[in-house]
Amino acid sequence: MRDVTPAVGAAWSEHRQLSDQLAALVRADPRTGRFDRELRVMHDALESHAHLDEERQMFPEIERFADEEQLIELGDRLQARLGRLRSSRRLRTVHRLQRALLRRTAR
Repeated sequence: MRDVTPAVGAAWSEHRQLSDQLAALVRADPRTGRFDRELRVMHDALESHAHLDEERQMFPEIERFADEEQLIELGDRLQARLGRLRSSRRLRTVHRLQRALLRRTAR
């Protein structure tokens, strides 16, 4: 997909930025100004990423350049990757820890 649209690289970059910003937000004390600044940065990053509009921009662009066989293969690969991610004990543990940290900072 990277060969078809540069938006894929931008999406990966934004996902990484969101992950990094979430880590910074979790480390900030909610009673401080730093927390407010990190929260604003997180909000801005989420807004920016939401405007990338992957489903309405990237996927139709890929559909224009790929034939049916390529689209089916891509769909199969995406489904397999999603299945691996959903069944990953390590990933589930990381998400559980992230949620626990977010709940803790929300207090």
